[in-house]
Amino acid sequence: MDIMLTVFLGALFMVLPVIAGRYMWKNYDRYFGRNDPAYMDTLSYFVKKLGLSLLVIFLVLTLGMVFIFQNQAPLAIEKAAAKNTVSASLI
Repeated sequence: MDIMLTVFLGALFMVLPVIAGRYMWKNYDRYFGRNDPAYMDTLSYFVKKLGLSLLVIFLVLTLGMVFIFQNQAPLAIEKAAAKNTVSASLI
């Protein structure tokens, strides 16, 4: 990938998890709140809300990193991989 595209996508995939986590935090009440204020004020509800938001953040961040860095092996690793395949094909 081009350097500028990598930098742009890197910046995008650093901001995108924050946006996705904020969306999950704001809409958690609609999906799992059950419209019960007594339940929504408990510690277990808060921990579940925090855990799911962090899970979404790390999932989006991981997918972004995999997308950006999937074909960017350093040159030394590519040379070593090519050398190993050549020697293995001679056997």
